[in-house]
Amino acid sequence: TFLKNYCDPDYFNTNTTFTLIDLNEDRFEYQIIGIASFDLTNEDTYLDWYSSYFKDYYEFNTIMNNTLPYFINHIEGFSYHNQQLITLITCDMNKEDTRFVLFAYRKE
Repeated sequence: TFLKNYCDPDYFNTNTTFTLIDLNEDRFEYQIIGIASFDLTNEDTYLDWYSSYFKDYYEFNTIMNNTLPYFINHIEGFSYHNQQLITLITCDMNKEDTRFVLFAYRKE
């Protein structure tokens, strides 16, 4: 799928946003934070990244810090201010039970 293109640094750096169109045809712009790869067969793989809302900055920071080692590409200096996050997930067809996860936040 197109998500794996974000593993290429050039593609990642030139395609930094996307627009999500909901069922009402409302448009929401998202800023990409990064792309990560998670091996689901490894029981030590951190998987608490699935949440898109956080009760506070500490919870968000903990999740992002624990996810950081899995990032292939990511932006520097992202500042969290209770934005909604979205994760787009696809399989890595070259590795059994591995997922690419694209993280992005909704621009206000």
